[in-house]
Amino acid sequence: MAGSFYPSDPGQLKSQLEKYFLAAGNPKVKSNIAAIIVPHAGYVFSGEVAASGFVQLDPDREYKHIFVIGTSHYVYLKGASVYNLGNFSTPLGIVEVDTDLASKLIRKNARI
Repeated sequence: MAGSFYPSDPGQLKSQLEKYFLAAGNPKVKSNIAAIIVPHAGYVFSGEVAASGFVQLDPDREYKHIFVIGTSHYVYLKGASVYNLGNFSTPLGIVEVDTDLASKLIRKNARI
């Protein structure tokens, strides 16, 4: 969605994100967070609120897996869609997808 929900230019995107995180205020880092729920609308609409959720995370904590769960805006899905075809390319770089884990989730939860 680069270029529509958020800038496709890396410099513009980084500047916009810095503005949202600055507006979100000082981190209130919690070490025991298992999940956060943030909006995913266009950044101009939800960026500051999303940033206020992300600043709760401990930046020094390592996570084995991070799951992004969202709705489909294009097709109706009964159940879930799990992406296992490679990594995501963003204006700020590549987001690695654990394709082995994704494929395992698909196999273990396949609907007939």
